[in-house]
Amino acid sequence: MSTGAGSSSAGFNRSGFDPIVTGPATRLIGVAAMRYEGSTKDWELDEENNFVGVTPNEQAVVLSMCIKQGSIKSSPTTGNTLHQILYLGSPNLGADITNRVMLSNPIARLVADGSVSISKIAYLTGKMGLRVAVYFADLDTDPNKIIPVHWRQ
Repeated sequence: MSTGAGSSSAGFNRSGFDPIVTGPATRLIGVAAMRYEGSTKDWELDEENNFVGVTPNEQAVVLSMCIKQGSIKSSPTTGNTLHQILYLGSPNLGADITNRVMLSNPIARLVADGSVSISKIAYLTGKMGLRVAVYFADLDTDPNKIIPVHWRQ
């Protein structure tokens, strides 16, 4: 009778091979994207210190609002140009902000292909500089849910 490598610590089957016996396979469920919060410059955590999951469209809008255009070397068109506004007392400030938000990348692409709709762009100026809030709907998931994204200078 052949016992392979024997019943030693090398294993019980031929050549010392022991099949690995495990329980049922576990399936890890990850999030499609993690929410980056521009005001804290960090990934957002929920009350249990887990990363907050968002849709890819929502994350794209967040990155469009939180990244200075030109600051990512591998993707120089990603982001916005709100940081280039120098004079906050302009009578056309609201139109300038709206244009810069709507032309930011990837917001411009998402609006053009019908994945996202912008419902409101609000801004506030003061001692802390310029603050902008963009309210949008992710048309690929829930067109009735309005999601705010904040930017500050």
